[in-house]
Amino acid sequence: MPAPVNHRRPVLLGLAASAGLTALIIIGSRNLEHYDAALFGYTVASIVAFGAIVFRYAIWLQRPATRRYWLRGWQLFRERKKLLANTKIAAETATTNLIAQKFIFKRGSARWLMHFLIMWGCVLSAMITFPLVFGWVHFELEGAEGYRPYLFGFPMPLMQGRDFTLSSQNLLQQMRRVTDHHKE
Repeated sequence: MPAPVNHRRPVLLGLAASAGLTALIIIGSRNLEHYDAALFGYTVASIVAFGAIVFRYAIWLQRPATRRYWLRGWQLFRERKKLLANTKIAAETATTNLIAQKFIFKRGSARWLMHFLIMWGCVLSAMITFPLVFGWVHFELEGAEGYRPYLFGFPMPLMQGRDFTLSSQNLLQQMRRVTDHHKE
């Protein structure tokens, strides 16, 4: 009969992650001053999903083989004699595989471009959406001059209203040209 599985630590880690994100939302939005209550469901779903991801990762790390590889991998990475070389290799690997997505390029330039744009579109949309939903970023109109963004309640440089719109439109037009070129 297999030994009983204990999920106590992963459950506590998942709950702690959810509680931590909740605290960051409250603190970052200045005690919910800049929080949009209409996005409450989205916020709850994000908090639960974050806790679930942490829970699942902790469960995965509980497996004996996974835990052994994880601990040994970090032990090897942090060896004093090889730390600088290991850090350089890790940075190169992250740049090549995560940022540039070069492993897809072997299948074709059009496929790489589509994958690259979809991946970075998702990353950028998450970097914009989550801070806006959590109230970490908000904008205030300053007369005819434009909008002033606030990050965690701290004012950032003024954005001229037309400049932002035009630069966004230019970016979209450039992306359309690239994708239309590859459709031909």
